[in-house]
Amino acid sequence: MLVAWLETTMDPRLYHSAKTGNTLLLIQLLDENPGQVLNLTPHENTPLHIAARFGNKNVVAEIYNRQKPTIGIEMLRLLNKAKNIALHEAVRNRHLRVVEFLIKVYPELAAPSSACGGSNGQTALHAAVVEGHFGNLLLPIFFSVFLLCQHALV
Repeated sequence: MLVAWLETTMDPRLYHSAKTGNTLLLIQLLDENPGQVLNLTPHENTPLHIAARFGNKNVVAEIYNRQKPTIGIEMLRLLNKAKNIALHEAVRNRHLRVVEFLIKVYPELAAPSSACGGSNGQTALHAAVVEGHFGNLLLPIFFSVFLLCQHALV
C-alpha cells in the first residue's frame, strides 16, 4: 500500500522546486533519491500537490511521468490533510494547463462519482463551480465528465 511509504518530512529543496517550477532541480533531487517524491509537508502535501497548486505543469508532468510505471495513477489520487488531490489544488488556483494535463492522463479524476476526495466530499467539478471558476477552466472538466458518462451508458 502506497500510504505506508509516505514520509512527513519533505526536503525544502524539493518543496522549492515544486513551488517555483524548477524542473532541473526537481530532476536532480529525484535522480539522487527517487523515493522522496512521496515525502510530505506538514499539511500532507506531496510535491505533486505543491506543483499543481502553483500551476507548474512541467513539474507535474515530470513527477507523473517518473511515477507512471509504478504508482502514477495511485499518486494522482493521494489526499492531503484537507482531503484534496492535486487536481483540486489546480482547480482552486485556476491552473488550466495543470487541470488539462491531470484529466488527460487520468480522466476518472473528474468523474462525478470519483472517490478522489475533496474537502466536504467535493469532486473537482463541484470545487470549480463553488469557487466560481467558470469559462475555460470548467471546459476540460465538463468534457471529461461528459465522456465518462457517455461511456457508462454504452
